[in-house]
Amino acid sequence: MASSYATSASYGGQISLSMPLDGGAVELCKELSRRQIDKSRLDYELVRIKECINIYKAGFQILPASPFYPICADIIPIAAAPPVDPNELSKSDESSTSSVPLSVDISESDVPEPKMEEPFPESSSVSSE
Repeated sequence: MASSYATSASYGGQISLSMPLDGGAVELCKELSRRQIDKSRLDYELVRIKECINIYKAGFQILPASPFYPICADIIPIAAAPPVDPNELSKSDESSTSSVPLSVDISESDVPEPKMEEPFPESSSVSSE
């Protein structure tokens, strides 16, 4: 009896290299991601400012020893000006004005005429041939 015994060994591998043919698509993707990061940062800052204002409006303050103190440290509440009665303003204006009225004459020739510019000036360099 003849014995047929065969051994074989196969090894394989694959290497792949992928390159975009248009570099503009990569740059566009990078620009979009930068804009998204900038927008997210702006949204975060606006929400942070609004929430800090709400905390101050509610009459609360963050303890300086707190790890959260730096979050609202740059938001400084300014006290509102006291309401002023318009009648009191007119009384104070009358008492502070002198008895000699000031006259100011502004004629139309003193006022400069506004100039309107076209948003897109026509270029004469384009010719139709």
